[in-house]
Amino acid sequence: MVHISSLVVASVAATGLIGCALAHPGEHHDHEEHKHALQTRDYHSAKLARGLASCANSLKIRNLHERAEIRRFHKAEALRAKRGLPSSE
Repeated sequence: MVHISSLVVASVAATGLIGCALAHPGEHHDHEEHKHALQTRDYHSAKLARGLASCANSLKIRNLHERAEIRRFHKAEALRAKRGLPSSE
């Protein structure tokens, strides 16, 4: 009986290994294609960073951030009051 159970365990392990080996048959990675994809990603990332940097200090964006800060402050104050916590002022 012990011999049969070890044979079953061995066959299950072998099946698992074969399944892993067959999961990605013939997978091929083209290094030039990968290199081009990375260069494209870097180019677009740099372009996005330049665009964000150019508008980050605009008056419209500064006003947006200021309004968001005020809104978060009032929301926090309302939650503190609801829970009976001391105000931050």
